[in-house]
Amino acid sequence: YIDGLGDIVDVEAPLPKVILWSSMNASAEILSNYLFVITTFERCAGLEYIRKQLSNDDDEEEFSQFKSSVPNSNLDALNTFLGIRWLRLVVDEGHELTARKQSTGSPSKQSYSASANFVAATDLICDIAAERRWVMTGTPTTGTNSQIALTQLQKLLKFLRHDRFGIDGNKTNKSAVKKWYDVIMRPLLIQNEFAWNDLLNLLRSILVRHTKEDLKLFEPIKSLVVLDAIHDNNNPLEEDSRAIDRAMAKYISETILSAKLEYQRNIRLSNQSFGFQNMNNIRKPKAIVFSQHKSDLQGVGHFLYLDPRLGNSSVCEHDGTFKSAELSRFRHSKKKFRICPLCGHENLIINQSGCDNTLLLVEYLTEEEINAGTFTNTIDDNISNPRPCEGGHGIAGKGGHFTGYCLCSPDGCNRQCRGYINALGPTHLSQNEYSNPNIAIISENQVIGWTMGMQWQVNQIVRVIRSEENSSAILWRGGQYGGLARIKMWRTCGGRSKYTGWHGMKAFDGLKWQAMDEDASILLLHKDGSHGLDLNFVTHIFLLEKIKDPALENQIISRAHRMGAKGPVNVVVLQVNSEK
Repeated sequence: YIDGLGDIVDVEAPLPKVILWSSMNASAEILSNYLFVITTFERCAGLEYIRKQLSNDDDEEEFSQFKSSVPNSNLDALNTFLGIRWLRLVVDEGHELTARKQSTGSPSKQSYSASANFVAATDLICDIAAERRWVMTGTPTTGTNSQIALTQLQKLLKFLRHDRFGIDGNKTNKSAVKKWYDVIMRPLLIQNEFAWNDLLNLLRSILVRHTKEDLKLFEPIKSLVVLDAIHDNNNPLEEDSRAIDRAMAKYISETILSAKLEYQRNIRLSNQSFGFQNMNNIRKPKAIVFSQHKSDLQGVGHFLYLDPRLGNSSVCEHDGTFKSAELSRFRHSKKKFRICPLCGHENLIINQSGCDNTLLLVEYLTEEEINAGTFTNTIDDNISNPRPCEGGHGIAGKGGHFTGYCLCSPDGCNRQCRGYINALGPTHLSQNEYSNPNIAIISENQVIGWTMGMQWQVNQIVRVIRSEENSSAILWRGGQYGGLARIKMWRTCGGRSKYTGWHGMKAFDGLKWQAMDEDASILLLHKDGSHGLDLNFVTHIFLLEKIKDPALENQIISRAHRMGAKGPVNVVVLQVNSEK
């Protein structure tokens, strides 16, 4: 069961990030039927932020306002995670549990720096109850400073609830951190000859270690390539960095193009000489271009995009933001997209511009639901001198101040109208799930939407898609558009942060995934996006600078140097000499 997404058999990747927040969460009773429950660091970070805000009850009014704004689905998930005693809690990429706080600001629910995200997630994860706790990682510590590395190790012991160095004692005993410093860290830092034995004995009691040597993997082929900067003779004022980026991009392009020719030659020889059985050992060229600095990565990527020899779809990007579609493109050389039925735009789950149309699939409420009081048109005595309805326009209240939106037909009803959505908030409406917002469609191009605890807002829409009762979701081009409706699904054309909101785990009819073959052979990879990727099919890794941190260098190379690799990965460190 994938938290926020449902049963794994119902999930199709790539997945939009927002679905982790908006989807319904299962109860503890439902989750107990599954052998595995999978969630993410980001999910835990968001829930921890909510938990901290709810625990800060100094201001009762502020506390009440915050609680009312939190979606029920997130509160349910928080209670489920902390309310169950799990058999086994496994943290993959467990070295992220050692992240350090870099700022004191309060991150928003869906926007964190990578460090703040992992710190918040760690706080929640460490409090989840489990009989057995595992940390899985290929990068246990990072950095070149021994004190930092030892501090990171103590944080792993805290998660594991080590009886000596992971759990604080009572008021008369030392804290776990203090004991760790006195017994392990300080003796090591002053080069005590017995300190290493104490640390090794500790690690032997908690560590199951497998090395690349144990697995007998293909060893990486490392090399240093020194290049000359390539300047633009037509632009004497060109910055030196562009000449460096141009030289690196040219070398990467030529290396990949040469590898592609070799790949095609081997395919032909395999077909002619050995048959198809040997084709599985022939690897298609796939390259990672890595940098710790986004500006350098973007500079080299710019010239790779401009190289006509690579084609239009050779370069993919992964910089730590949620871009599973890019990773899917890189692995399978297939672009997956949906076509917007309004503008024909190909919508990928990446940052692209589109027509910005909002598409809605709605289910109109029945008269029985409305009459039962599920939704009530408010009659507000504060409105003085009601005026004739103007079809969804604002209604003037006392002193001419705007008070709300009319719910009548957009053509106007020619009566003194008091039925409207209160501009001050949806207090008169039922408390609806955040994942199932409701709307009042007041015109063909305008809709009012509200969710539990959130103020109303007016959204411009281009078309409303018909009710599910029409058996197929088609563009709504006429008919009755006044009235109350429940949103079943929505999406915005284009790939921005508010990408989509699938309700009921369905997709629009007519907005099915389509796939197109392409030759995606290069992945631009930033260090923020390098965690936990299994890229054993990669043949080349280009490092745009020498990595001083051995743990980080090993982490990058391990993306390809791992189980399943059919050959060694070529690791090339690029260095450019510049006249300037």
